[in-house]
Amino acid sequence: LLKQRGISSRLDGAQLQGTYQGLVWGGMDGQIQVQTYLTTTGDFVFAGQFAGGGGMSNFKGTIDGNALSGKIDMMLGTIEGQLSPDGSQMQGVLKLAQYHSQWSASLQ
Repeated sequence: LLKQRGISSRLDGAQLQGTYQGLVWGGMDGQIQVQTYLTTTGDFVFAGQFAGGGGMSNFKGTIDGNALSGKIDMMLGTIEGQLSPDGSQMQGVLKLAQYHSQWSASLQ
């Protein structure tokens, strides 16, 4: 998962900031896990997995303020979301082909 283009080099020496777990619903139902990292250059990034629809997909992206924006590997999809002001929750939209599913996850 972490050897993905763009994110892998940024995760070298990065510190795990949090692990979030939750659900995806509305089109493709399943579970989601998101890990947030602080890179050595001071950037925040995320990486994770979505399990649903009979398979598992990895994703990665960046965090700008409270906004998450990323790509789903091998599926030509996107993941977008918002981190709550206190950092305890995140929620957003996962887009795969014709599916636009909602997701929500809580800090573990």
